[in-house]
Parts: sequence; structure tokens; C-alpha cells
Amino acid sequence: LRNHREFLVILLTLILIGLMGLANDVYVALELYLKGPLLSYRVVILALHVLYSTTVLLLVGPIARIHLGLVARNETCEEWKRDIYYVVDKDGERVPVSELDEEEHDQYFESFIYDKSRNPWDQGACKNCF
Repeated sequence: LRNHREFLVILLTLILIGLMGLANDVYVALELYLKGPLLSYRVVILALHVLYSTTVLLLVGPIARIHLGLVARNETCEEWKRDIYYVVDKDGERVPVSELDEEEHDQYFESFIYDKSRNPWDQGACKNCF
């Protein structure tokens, strides 16, 4: 999973761009407020930039969260999608998600638990990341 590093750098850079853009927008908004009329083309441009920065954060944030978790667990997207390393507490015992039928899968979907012992490549978050 070493190739995830470049992808995470891209995602985290996009998040940084969004956050820095919003921070800059706050500064510019204060400058506009202190300098003069708020009904100018600059306010429209500022509003569009706030919208852009917010959209970047809303789109990239969840993707980054998912992939940070995948790298921390040394899990591929395909393994995560198929719930290979996940279990569910069913009647007091842990049952692999892959053994559930479709109705049970839907019923227990919100209570899936990652089981580190089922993933032979998970060496802990620090070793997985570095």
C-alpha cells in the first residue's frame, strides 16, 4: 500500500488549499468590511471563492477520511468494499460479515466492526503508514 502515500498527499494538499482559501476569505472579508461598501463586485468574487473552497473541502474530506483509515489498517479499497476484515456481534458471537445473508447484512450494516486479527497485513497504524 505504499502507493497510497502519493494519493494521500494529493488529498491532504487539496484539504490544505480549501482551508487556506477559507482563511484567506475571512481576511479579505474583514478588509472589505473595514474599507467600504459591501455591495461591490469584490463581494461577489469573494462569495464565489468561499463556495469553491467549501466545495473542495466537502468533496475531498470524506475521501481523505476513508483512505486514511485504509492506509492505517493496511487494507485495500476492494477489501474494504467487500467487508473482508469486518465482523458483527450476532447473538453474542462475532460473525464475519461475508457469512451474512443479504437481509442480515442490511440489518447489521451500521454495526460492522473491523477485526484486526482477520487482516494478516495489519501491523498497527504506525507501521502501516511508515
